[in-house]
Amino acid sequence: MTRYFSHKIDTDWADLFWKYRNTISIDDNFDDEMMNFFRVFITNHYAATRSGADHVRNLQVLLGNSSEEHLSFLFYEKLDCLDIEFAISVVEFLNRIVRKEGKHAADLQIYNSQPFYYEEIEYFISALKNSLTYAGRIRFYAYVLYLSKAHGAEGVHPEELEQWMRVVFNLTENQAYNNPEDYVASIQEIKRLVEYSGDIYHFLTQELNSVKSFTQLQIQEERIKALLILRSENWKSAIYEAEQHGYFKGQIGFLLNFSGIEDAYSEHD
Repeated sequence: MTRYFSHKIDTDWADLFWKYRNTISIDDNFDDEMMNFFRVFITNHYAATRSGADHVRNLQVLLGNSSEEHLSFLFYEKLDCLDIEFAISVVEFLNRIVRKEGKHAADLQIYNSQPFYYEEIEYFISALKNSLTYAGRIRFYAYVLYLSKAHGAEGVHPEELEQWMRVVFNLTENQAYNNPEDYVASIQEIKRLVEYSGDIYHFLTQELNSVKSFTQLQIQEERIKALLILRSENWKSAIYEAEQHGYFKGQIGFLLNFSGIEDAYSEHD
């Protein structure tokens, strides 16, 4: 694994980071950008997999939003961040997002067909800047998890990814994040839910399938919308159009209530 990682970081992955080398400053190298990327990746992994008395204090250090003050890999090792799960995830993810354009060129591979819910280049650049909000970090993590787990012959299914990222966007956009604990709770729930990311709409339609750490009203709204979307393409189009209104940002519960759909759902629940 170490030899493979060293080879890739000097070849294909380096080509991708080189493409975005002046994201932070015009210095014509990608050291700052790459260190920020790994910091975001490591921070999300730490938040999702660690607990204990020092967890929040360590997380506050990892979450530092300076794009110029980097943490050393010795510090990450001290926190036991660089485990095998992290290594496999970062290798799978970077291999997925590198799109070769020519012998010595690379760009970001685009999978998601609904950029309103997750604009891949925008989030990648924000990771390079270490400027993601709590909600943005959780969406980035949800995207990483899906791509990291989408290995094997079948690979990435754009429609599954679209549905998964849409639900994650709606849940995180309408959730308050006031401290690291809120962020940790949501990111750990995303880690649990990614198991169902291949068919998230059917998962949501089953009331026995729990969803935690997000606003209950939004969870209920996502259940109702999943039922309608699975019923017909017309419902899907109408819901997506309403959600993508600049004012609503994924939350259209008032429309479901006004139309009587919410009451009908409650009656048959």
